[in-house]
Amino acid sequence: MNYSDIKYMHVERLGNDEVEDLLIGDVYVFPKIDGTNAVVWWDDKKKCVCAGSRNRELTEDNDNAGFCKWVNEQENLKAFFKDNPKVILYGEWLVPHT
Repeated sequence: MNYSDIKYMHVERLGNDEVEDLLIGDVYVFPKIDGTNAVVWWDDKKKCVCAGSRNRELTEDNDNAGFCKWVNEQENLKAFFKDNPKVILYGEWLVPHT
């Protein structure tokens, strides 16, 4: 499976038509982390850990707020993915903002 086969879930903002009735009934609200979409996976052909955003594979020359560079520096991630090559991790990469 390629990481691009399963996209990181889009989270709608309150006020959009898609979530019009979301607040009816019991509602639990959690803060949204303000960052950039991040995905990490093992590429069996390249034999390395790769990083991506929602829509593209990242490289250190074409990075997303330093995420790819950080991934490539993490020996624990490399070891994890060598042992778990079918796992794809999705999350948010926190970036400085105002």
